[in-house]
Amino acid sequence: MVYIPPHTVRYTKNPTPALVAYREKNNKKPEPRPYLCSDTRIAIDRPARAFVQAWNSIISRRQRYLPILLRTSASEDPVLGYFAGELHRFLEAGERLDEFDEQLFRKTVERRSASVV
Repeated sequence: MVYIPPHTVRYTKNPTPALVAYREKNNKKPEPRPYLCSDTRIAIDRPARAFVQAWNSIISRRQRYLPILLRTSASEDPVLGYFAGELHRFLEAGERLDEFDEQLFRKTVERRSASVV
């Protein structure tokens, strides 16, 4: 058997002034840099899974959303009314998804559809 001494912490909570000066001299901190859009990385299948989860959540609560969409489809704003009517039609006929449906995604995801509900 070989004796292995326990790990000792080399970073003290109350360092001496000499140790502080040594750390400041030898431990250079990285310079700050701007946050780039290439810094964000997501898995390639994550947007598709998120859409399926969101669609299934909406379908499970469709009785809550249908009256709101029907009321909004009669709105004075024709674009808002159109998107509310289309989403109402999709929810009435829609079913839960097991896998990503690109056609349904393209039909339902619009810039204005987020402001309907």
